[in-house]
Amino acid sequence: MPEISVTVVKRDIAAVNRLLDGWKWLARDLTVPFKRFGVYYLGVIDKTFLEQGRPMGSWPRPSLMTLMMRDHRRGGRRQASGISALIDRGKLRRSFSYQAQPKGLRVGTNDDRAELHQLGGTVDRPAITITPRKKKGVLRFIAADGTEVFAKKVFQPARTFTVPQRKMITWEPDDDARLESTVEGYFQEKG
Repeated sequence: MPEISVTVVKRDIAAVNRLLDGWKWLARDLTVPFKRFGVYYLGVIDKTFLEQGRPMGSWPRPSLMTLMMRDHRRGGRRQASGISALIDRGKLRRSFSYQAQPKGLRVGTNDDRAELHQLGGTVDRPAITITPRKKKGVLRFIAADGTEVFAKKVFQPARTFTVPQRKMITWEPDDDARLESTVEGYFQEKG
């Protein structure tokens, strides 16, 4: 009886080794499951923008200056995204892409502003003189006390402002589970 057990064990080990050799062959190039996960993760980033952070609502609200600049670009009309952070035109949101490789996945963007928003930081703005677009025009704006002011030019001194951290790329425990199930599903398809 012990001989039969040994024989059965040897057969099981051989079968397991063949199975493992098959998995090793599959595990050499995981480009396909990483592509699938890349598509999923771009959806996660898109959802992060829509929900204003991950978890939902965790991003700081835009500053009053940011909202005023948005209104000015729209000709004074506030739109639905008026109080949403990082969704004015959607350029940053649409800039994310992924690159699947045999042993990994890269998710990122080439937009220069992404790092500043992901990590937070300060921006130094140099002093500027604002002049009207038309030669004979004047600048019109509302002063802090509510009165209308007209001017040929306006000088803005240099200043530094802080950009709060708004993480667009985050990793949550459910991402681990999703990646694992994506790779397992690929192995089951091929195995």
